Amino acid sequence: MTEKELETSMAAFAVPSHLRGGIARWIMSGIEPGGFMQCVLQNDLRGAVTRASTSSRAGFLELVHWLIAEAPPQCWGSEGAYVDWANSGGWSALDEGGKRSARLVR
Repeated sequence: MTEKELETSMAAFAVPSHLRGGIARWIMSGIEPGGFMQCVLQNDLRGAVTRASTSSRAGFLELVHWLIAEAPPQCWGSEGAYVDWANSGGWSALDEGGKRSARLVR
């Protein structure tokens, strides 16, 4: 899946447009998003709510629905999954055999 395809999918779920690029870069390359999105991806509700802008808060349910339906399950859901995804380099780090190549980014 390409970054453009991810953004099109997010648009179909009405994920706020200002969040789409960060999510796509996270999934494709493991590039860490802003604080609100980091909390969402780590399943930190308290952190997400306290860091959310008004527009992010308004699209929170759409964002979560999209993550559940479309995002690779390995890239979100807990702090451990978040750290592993960041260290893996996202989908772009997949080798031809479909396995992630390890890459330490922290």
